[in-house]
Amino acid sequence: IYYQEITKHAFTMGEWIISMSVGPLYRFASNDTHKTALREILNGSKLCALAVSEMSAGSDVANIETTATKTADGTHYIVNGTKYWITTGHR
Repeated sequence: IYYQEITKHAFTMGEWIISMSVGPLYRFASNDTHKTALREILNGSKLCALAVSEMSAGSDVANIETTATKTADGTHYIVNGTKYWITTGHR
């Protein structure tokens, strides 16, 4: 059912990108995130992007140097680092 719902929205990315992006959200995110972000991804109103590759680490996730730190008010993240490719970053 998951893949049927995803393909209804004519994503141009491979299904594996969705799996790699949604899998961690599904496994580790709060129930509130499940109710909002996952629903929006499945209905096509949110896109998934995968930003792993870095010049110094390639796609070796154990050596990624980019960091994300929440702002003091907890509403945003400050991302510091450089990515080489971002899958679906053009959207």
